[in-house]
Amino acid sequence: MSKVSMRALDKVLGLYGRPSDTKTIQFGIEDNVVEIEVRTMLPLSEARDLVDLVVGAAFTEDESGTMIYSDLMQQYAWNLAILTYFTNIKPDLGAERLYTIIYKTDLIKKVFDIVSPHQISDLMSAISREVRHVANMTVNTQAVRTSELMDKIDTMMSAMTVSINGLQGFDAEQLHEAIAKMASMEEDKILDLLLKEDDQHVETSETANQ
Repeated sequence: MSKVSMRALDKVLGLYGRPSDTKTIQFGIEDNVVEIEVRTMLPLSEARDLVDLVVGAAFTEDESGTMIYSDLMQQYAWNLAILTYFTNIKPDLGAERLYTIIYKTDLIKKVFDIVSPHQISDLMSAISREVRHVANMTVNTQAVRTSELMDKIDTMMSAMTVSINGLQGFDAEQLHEAIAKMASMEEDKILDLLLKEDDQHVETSETANQ
């Protein structure tokens, strides 16, 4: 089977127009109008950067290191990315300008009327898949952390049960209160407590060895 040369292929592709064209739209009211250039399609490298920007903005990290998803931030980042990647508008719009553009003007619609609907569909699909991937990774990581924590608590409680058998005059009610208090503690506080207990155990062992 003979191969199609790039020269012959380019000749045919030229009939479909260039991969990305730039068109100009008028934005404004009456005499107060600005001309905005809009690209019909992004090159692969910029399309990848756009996806990364939107997905990255959709997640924030709380004090415990858990990733929290925000649909509102994803929508904000998506509209901002459309304007900054497909048009010649500078990226430092800020929240107030962007909200005005989104909710009080038809600029976003005008941009979408020009850009490639196929690429927009691919971008949205890629963002959706990557958001799910990050969310699944976050859930799995949290599950592993919780499992490790519970294993450590089980080990600690087993050690306490064994130790209680040898204690004289230990108040059982105090033990129950301590266990109930631990059960109501947040995960990071329990971790701090367990780490503190480990440090004290190490110090005690080193002192005994000396």
